Amino acid sequence: METTCVHYSRDYVGNPCIVAIDRDHCAIADGSGQLIAVDVRTRDVGPRLFLGLSGSAGASNLRSARRHPARSSVVAVATRAGYAVVGDLAGPAVAKIHPVQGGTVQSVAFSPDGRRLAIGTGTYTTTGVPQPAHVEVWSQPDPAEGPPRALVVAALPGVCVDAIAWHPEGGLIACASGLRSQRSGFVAQLEAEDLRPRSFFETAWTGTGRLEYVDRDANAGHLAVALKGGFRLLGAEDGQEAWRIDRPEVPELPLDFALDPADGSIVLASGVARDSRDGTRRSRFLAMRDCTSIAARPGGGFFGASSRGRIYCWD
Repeated sequence: METTCVHYSRDYVGNPCIVAIDRDHCAIADGSGQLIAVDVRTRDVGPRLFLGLSGSAGASNLRSARRHPARSSVVAVATRAGYAVVGDLAGPAVAKIHPVQGGTVQSVAFSPDGRRLAIGTGTYTTTGVPQPAHVEVWSQPDPAEGPPRALVVAALPGVCVDAIAWHPEGGLIACASGLRSQRSGFVAQLEAEDLRPRSFFETAWTGTGRLEYVDRDANAGHLAVALKGGFRLLGAEDGQEAWRIDRPEVPELPLDFALDPADGSIVLASGVARDSRDGTRRSRFLAMRDCTSIAARPGGGFFGASSRGRIYCWD
Protein backbone atom coordinates (compact mmCIF):
# COMPACT_ATOMS: atom_id res chain seq x y z
CA MET A 1 0.00 0.00 0.00
CA GLU A 2 1.19 3.53 -0.76
CA THR A 3 1.28 5.77 2.29
CA THR A 4 0.84 9.50 2.81
CA CYS A 5 0.88 11.47 6.06
CA VAL A 6 -1.08 14.59 7.06
CA HIS A 7 -0.56 16.56 10.28
CA TYR A 8 -3.78 17.95 11.74
CA SER A 9 -2.19 18.93 15.08
CA ARG A 10 1.34 19.51 16.38
CA ASP A 11 0.37 18.56 19.94
CA TYR A 12 -0.23 15.28 21.75
CA VAL A 13 -3.91 14.45 21.24
CA GLY A 14 -4.45 11.41 23.46
CA ASN A 15 -5.88 8.33 21.74
CA PRO A 16 -7.83 9.72 18.77
CA CYS A 17 -10.64 7.89 16.98
CA ILE A 18 -10.98 8.27 13.22
CA VAL A 19 -13.93 7.77 10.86
CA ALA A 20 -14.09 8.10 7.07
CA ILE A 21 -16.45 10.71 5.63
CA ASP A 22 -15.58 10.05 1.97
CA ARG A 23 -12.54 9.24 -0.12
CA ASP A 24 -10.69 12.47 0.70
CA HIS A 25 -12.20 13.48 4.04
CA CYS A 26 -12.09 12.00 7.52
CA ALA A 27 -13.10 13.11 11.01
CA ILE A 28 -11.11 12.71 14.22
CA ALA A 29 -12.34 12.82 17.82
CA ASP A 30 -9.51 13.16 20.30
CA GLY A 31 -8.21 14.28 23.69
CA SER A 32 -8.63 17.94 22.85
CA GLY A 33 -12.40 17.47 23.14
CA GLN A 34 -12.90 18.33 19.47
CA LEU A 35 -14.42 16.60 16.48
CA ILE A 36 -12.26 17.71 13.58
CA ALA A 37 -12.77 17.32 9.81
CA VAL A 38 -9.67 16.93 7.65
CA ASP A 39 -9.28 17.02 3.87
CA VAL A 40 -6.36 14.67 3.29
CA ARG A 41 -5.98 15.74 -0.35
CA THR A 42 -5.65 19.51 0.26
CA ARG A 43 -4.50 19.08 3.90
CA ASP A 44 -7.12 21.60 5.03
CA VAL A 45 -8.23 21.20 8.68
CA GLY A 46 -11.75 22.11 9.81
CA PRO A 47 -14.43 22.65 10.75
CA ARG A 48 -13.82 21.89 14.41
CA LEU A 49 -16.64 21.13 16.84
CA PHE A 50 -15.83 21.26 20.55
CA LEU A 51 -17.81 18.47 22.24
CA GLY A 52 -16.19 18.14 25.67
CA LEU A 53 -16.81 19.92 28.94
CA SER A 54 -15.15 23.31 29.15
CA GLY A 55 -12.50 23.40 31.87
CA SER A 56 -12.51 19.62 32.37
CA ALA A 57 -9.69 17.70 30.73
CA GLY A 58 -11.08 14.30 31.71
CA ALA A 59 -14.40 15.01 30.02
CA SER A 60 -12.65 16.13 26.84
CA ASN A 61 -11.08 12.73 26.14
CA LEU A 62 -13.46 11.70 23.35
CA ARG A 63 -13.76 8.08 22.27
CA SER A 64 -15.88 5.61 20.31
CA ALA A 65 -16.48 7.86 17.28
CA ARG A 66 -19.03 6.31 14.91
CA ARG A 67 -20.22 7.72 11.56
CA HIS A 68 -23.91 7.81 10.64
CA PRO A 69 -24.52 5.08 8.01
CA ALA A 70 -26.59 7.33 5.73
CA ARG A 71 -25.35 10.86 6.51
CA SER A 72 -21.57 10.79 6.25
CA SER A 73 -21.03 14.22 7.83
CA VAL A 74 -22.79 13.11 11.05
CA VAL A 75 -20.64 11.48 13.74
CA ALA A 76 -21.66 10.20 17.19
CA VAL A 77 -19.08 10.39 19.99
CA ALA A 78 -18.85 9.26 23.60
CA THR A 79 -17.54 12.19 25.62
CA ARG A 80 -16.62 10.32 28.83
CA ALA A 81 -18.87 12.87 30.51
CA GLY A 82 -22.58 12.85 31.32
CA TYR A 83 -23.69 12.87 27.71
CA ALA A 84 -23.10 11.55 24.21
CA VAL A 85 -22.88 13.89 21.24
CA VAL A 86 -24.10 13.68 17.66
CA GLY A 87 -22.16 16.25 15.65
CA ASP A 88 -22.90 17.34 12.08
CA LEU A 89 -19.75 18.68 10.46
CA ALA A 90 -21.74 19.99 7.48
CA GLY A 91 -23.97 22.13 9.74
CA PRO A 92 -22.05 22.57 11.81
CA ALA A 93 -24.39 21.44 14.60
CA VAL A 94 -24.19 19.55 17.90
CA ALA A 95 -26.91 17.56 19.71
CA LYS A 96 -26.25 16.26 23.22
CA ILE A 97 -27.88 13.09 24.56
CA HIS A 98 -28.01 12.77 28.35
CA PRO A 99 -28.58 9.17 29.48
CA VAL A 100 -31.84 8.46 31.28
CA GLN A 101 -30.02 6.56 34.04
CA GLY A 102 -27.27 9.17 34.33
CA GLY A 103 -23.60 8.27 34.44
CA THR A 104 -20.59 8.71 32.19
CA VAL A 105 -21.03 7.89 28.50
CA GLN A 106 -18.20 5.63 27.31
CA SER A 107 -19.43 4.11 24.03
CA VAL A 108 -21.85 4.67 21.16
CA ALA A 109 -23.08 2.79 18.06
CA PHE A 110 -25.54 3.62 15.29
CA SER A 111 -28.08 1.10 14.04
CA PRO A 112 -27.47 0.00 10.41
CA ASP A 113 -30.26 2.29 9.17
CA GLY A 114 -29.09 5.22 11.31
CA ARG A 115 -32.50 5.60 12.96
CA ARG A 116 -31.29 4.61 16.42
CA LEU A 117 -28.24 5.22 18.59
CA ALA A 118 -27.08 2.93 21.39
CA ILE A 119 -25.07 4.50 24.22
CA GLY A 120 -23.17 2.73 26.99
CA THR A 121 -22.45 4.22 30.41
CA GLY A 122 -20.22 3.61 33.42
CA THR A 123 -16.70 4.33 34.62
CA TYR A 124 -13.76 2.59 36.31
CA THR A 125 -13.55 4.75 39.42
CA THR A 126 -11.26 3.45 42.17
CA THR A 127 -12.97 5.39 44.96
CA GLY A 128 -16.56 6.06 45.91
CA VAL A 129 -19.67 4.24 44.82
CA PRO A 130 -19.22 2.72 41.33
CA GLN A 131 -21.67 3.56 38.57
CA PRO A 132 -23.77 0.68 37.29
CA ALA A 133 -23.28 -0.14 33.62
CA HIS A 134 -26.26 0.59 31.37
CA VAL A 135 -27.04 0.52 27.66
CA GLU A 136 -29.72 2.82 26.27
CA VAL A 137 -31.25 2.98 22.78
CA TRP A 138 -32.32 6.40 21.50
CA SER A 139 -34.24 7.38 18.39
CA GLN A 140 -32.31 9.40 15.79
CA PRO A 141 -34.98 11.07 13.67
CA ASP A 142 -34.36 13.51 10.87
CA PRO A 143 -33.68 16.94 12.46
CA ALA A 144 -37.02 18.20 11.11
CA GLU A 145 -38.86 15.45 13.02
CA GLY A 146 -37.80 16.62 16.48
CA PRO A 147 -35.12 15.77 19.06
CA PRO A 148 -33.88 12.25 19.93
CA ARG A 149 -35.85 10.34 22.57
CA ALA A 150 -35.04 7.35 24.77
CA LEU A 151 -36.67 4.11 23.61
CA VAL A 152 -35.40 1.39 25.96
CA VAL A 153 -32.83 0.98 28.78
CA ALA A 154 -31.14 -2.10 30.27
CA ALA A 155 -28.63 -2.76 33.04
CA LEU A 156 -25.49 -4.78 32.28
CA PRO A 157 -23.02 -6.57 34.57
CA GLY A 158 -19.95 -4.65 35.63
CA VAL A 159 -19.36 -0.93 36.02
CA CYS A 160 -18.59 0.29 32.49
CA VAL A 161 -19.83 -0.42 28.95
CA ASP A 162 -16.57 -0.15 27.00
CA ALA A 163 -17.85 -0.84 23.49
CA ILE A 164 -21.06 -1.51 21.54
CA ALA A 165 -21.64 -3.20 18.18
CA TRP A 166 -24.87 -3.29 16.20
CA HIS A 167 -25.43 -6.39 14.05
CA PRO A 168 -25.53 -5.51 10.31
CA GLU A 169 -29.05 -6.91 10.04
CA GLY A 170 -30.20 -4.63 12.88
CA GLY A 171 -31.73 -7.16 15.24
CA LEU A 172 -28.93 -7.60 17.79
CA ILE A 173 -26.66 -5.38 19.87
CA ALA A 174 -23.41 -6.67 21.42
CA CYS A 175 -21.96 -4.90 24.47
CA ALA A 176 -18.60 -5.35 26.22
CA SER A 177 -18.53 -4.34 29.88
CA GLY A 178 -15.92 -4.61 32.62
CA LEU A 179 -15.60 -5.09 36.36
CA ARG A 180 -14.29 -2.37 38.64
CA SER A 181 -11.02 -4.32 39.11
CA GLN A 182 -10.49 -4.17 35.29
CA ARG A 183 -9.25 -7.76 35.46
CA SER A 184 -12.18 -9.37 33.67
CA GLY A 185 -15.37 -8.46 31.89
CA PHE A 186 -18.39 -9.64 29.96
CA VAL A 187 -19.86 -9.65 26.47
CA ALA A 188 -23.64 -9.69 26.14
CA GLN A 189 -25.81 -9.92 23.05
CA LEU A 190 -29.17 -8.18 23.38
CA GLU A 191 -32.28 -8.04 21.22
CA ALA A 192 -32.18 -4.53 19.73
CA GLU A 193 -35.93 -3.96 20.00
CA ASP A 194 -36.32 -4.42 23.77
CA LEU A 195 -32.75 -5.21 25.00
CA ARG A 196 -33.73 -8.68 26.20
CA PRO A 197 -30.62 -10.88 26.65
CA ARG A 198 -29.78 -13.26 23.80
CA SER A 199 -26.41 -14.59 24.97
CA PHE A 200 -23.80 -13.81 27.61
CA PHE A 201 -20.25 -14.88 28.44
CA GLU A 202 -17.40 -13.79 30.70
CA THR A 203 -14.04 -12.58 29.37
CA ALA A 204 -10.51 -12.50 30.72
CA TRP A 205 -10.04 -8.84 29.87
CA THR A 206 -11.65 -5.43 30.11
CA GLY A 207 -11.16 -2.04 28.45
CA THR A 208 -12.45 -3.08 25.02
CA GLY A 209 -11.64 -0.39 22.44
CA ARG A 210 -13.78 -1.63 19.56
CA LEU A 211 -16.35 -4.40 19.10
CA GLU A 212 -17.70 -5.36 15.67
CA TYR A 213 -19.67 -8.16 14.04
CA VAL A 214 -17.53 -9.82 11.41
CA ASP A 215 -20.15 -11.74 9.42
CA ARG A 216 -23.88 -11.48 8.86
CA ASP A 217 -25.00 -14.90 10.08
CA ALA A 218 -27.20 -14.04 13.07
CA ASN A 219 -27.10 -17.61 14.39
CA ALA A 220 -23.38 -18.27 14.22
CA GLY A 221 -21.72 -14.90 13.92
CA HIS A 222 -18.36 -13.76 15.24
CA LEU A 223 -17.25 -10.68 17.11
CA ALA A 224 -13.95 -8.92 16.50
CA VAL A 225 -12.58 -7.31 19.67
CA ALA A 226 -9.83 -4.72 20.08
CA LEU A 227 -8.48 -4.82 23.62
CA LYS A 228 -5.50 -3.55 25.52
CA GLY A 229 -2.42 -5.16 24.01
CA GLY A 230 -4.23 -7.40 21.55
CA PHE A 231 -7.08 -8.57 19.34
CA ARG A 232 -9.55 -11.46 19.58
CA LEU A 233 -12.06 -13.08 17.21
CA LEU A 234 -14.80 -14.77 19.24
CA GLY A 235 -17.99 -16.67 18.66
CA ALA A 236 -20.78 -14.17 19.31
CA GLU A 237 -22.97 -16.71 21.10
CA ASP A 238 -20.47 -18.52 23.33
CA GLY A 239 -17.25 -16.50 23.32
CA GLN A 240 -15.21 -19.37 21.90
CA GLU A 241 -11.94 -17.99 20.60
CA ALA A 242 -11.33 -18.49 16.88
CA TRP A 243 -7.93 -16.77 16.82
CA ARG A 244 -6.00 -14.02 18.59
CA ILE A 245 -3.14 -11.55 18.25
CA ASP A 246 -1.16 -10.30 21.26
CA ARG A 247 1.05 -7.22 21.25
CA PRO A 248 2.85 -7.21 24.65
CA GLU A 249 5.17 -4.38 23.61
CA VAL A 250 2.23 -1.94 23.92
CA PRO A 251 0.06 -3.50 26.66
CA GLU A 252 -2.01 -0.35 27.31
CA LEU A 253 -2.95 0.36 23.68
CA PRO A 254 -5.98 -1.39 22.16
CA LEU A 255 -5.09 -3.03 18.85
CA ASP A 256 -7.67 -1.29 16.68
CA PHE A 257 -8.92 -2.84 13.45
CA ALA A 258 -11.10 -2.23 10.41
CA LEU A 259 -12.95 -4.65 8.14
CA ASP A 260 -11.85 -4.53 4.51
CA PRO A 261 -15.09 -4.21 2.49
CA ALA A 262 -13.38 -5.66 -0.59
CA ASP A 263 -12.54 -9.12 0.77
CA GLY A 264 -13.77 -9.21 4.38
CA SER A 265 -10.26 -9.40 5.84
CA ILE A 266 -9.43 -7.80 9.18
CA VAL A 267 -6.87 -5.01 8.91
CA LEU A 268 -5.06 -4.28 12.17
CA ALA A 269 -3.59 -0.93 13.19
CA SER A 270 -0.24 -2.69 13.56
CA GLY A 271 -0.04 -2.91 9.75
CA VAL A 272 -1.18 -6.48 9.08
CA ALA A 273 -4.22 -7.72 7.14
CA ARG A 274 -5.48 -11.14 8.27
CA ASP A 275 -8.04 -13.61 7.00
CA SER A 276 -11.12 -13.30 9.20
CA ARG A 277 -11.70 -17.06 9.17
CA ASP A 278 -8.42 -18.32 10.60
CA GLY A 279 -6.20 -15.28 11.21
CA THR A 280 -3.60 -16.17 8.58
CA ARG A 281 -1.65 -13.18 7.31
CA ARG A 282 -2.72 -11.91 3.88
CA SER A 283 -0.55 -8.83 3.55
CA ARG A 284 1.48 -6.27 5.45
CA PHE A 285 1.88 -2.53 5.07
CA LEU A 286 3.86 0.28 6.70
CA ALA A 287 1.93 1.42 9.79
CA MET A 288 2.36 4.11 12.42
CA ARG A 289 3.87 2.84 15.64
CA ASP A 290 1.49 5.03 17.64
CA CYS A 291 -1.66 4.39 15.57
CA THR A 292 -4.68 4.31 17.88
CA SER A 293 -7.51 4.07 15.34
CA ILE A 294 -8.03 2.83 11.78
CA ALA A 295 -10.97 3.11 9.36
CA ALA A 296 -11.71 1.76 5.87
CA ARG A 297 -11.36 4.42 3.18
CA PRO A 298 -14.18 4.56 0.59
CA GLY A 299 -12.84 3.39 -2.75
CA GLY A 300 -10.09 1.29 -1.17
CA GLY A 301 -7.36 1.74 1.44
CA PHE A 302 -7.52 3.01 5.00
CA PHE A 303 -7.22 6.04 7.25
CA GLY A 304 -5.25 5.89 10.49
CA ALA A 305 -4.85 8.38 13.37
CA SER A 306 -1.97 8.72 15.80
CA SER A 307 -1.56 10.21 19.26
CA ARG A 308 0.86 12.76 17.77
CA GLY A 309 -1.76 14.48 15.63
CA ARG A 310 -1.00 12.65 12.39
CA ILE A 311 -3.29 11.00 9.85
CA TYR A 312 -1.99 8.23 7.63
CA CYS A 313 -3.67 7.36 4.34
CA TRP A 314 -3.03 3.92 2.89
CA ASP A 315 -4.03 3.40 -0.76
